[in-house]
Amino acid sequence: MAYLKRLLCRLVSLAFLVALFGCSRPPEVYSVEFFDGTAQVLATGTITLPSVPPREGMIRGSYSLEFHPHRKRDKAADCFLRLLVPRERGEVVLHLDVENTCAPREYNFMPGQAYANVFLCAPATDAAVVQATWRYEVDEGSGHGGTATLQKRK
Repeated sequence: MAYLKRLLCRLVSLAFLVALFGCSRPPEVYSVEFFDGTAQVLATGTITLPSVPPREGMIRGSYSLEFHPHRKRDKAADCFLRLLVPRERGEVVLHLDVENTCAPREYNFMPGQAYANVFLCAPATDAAVVQATWRYEVDEGSGHGGTATLQKRK
């Protein structure tokens, strides 16, 4: 009986410590590359999410981008660079909606901005490398920007 009491005390202590400090999971880190309509690299960087994305809902994370020299620019590339060059680092919000067949995973690179935004739209898959598309929205209109690649880091 004394053994069971000690075991119960240890389990309660362990449960208290877990509740106090939490069970932290390592963050999910993805490499990201943005390409324009002619497959030239616009930017490369990382997206870091605090944990595994949920099946549905929203999760906030951060991004860091490095921009590449780009000679031949179109309207989409100009909008991308105009919106994100001042924000090499920032917050990204991942919206997950399994019922949205066009963009089940949508990364919002400018949350809180009403009149200017860059979105990365990716399929819902657990593949190591994901081919995605990006689009922009500004006061003057919106449009398809190009392609992107997401790769989960180990």
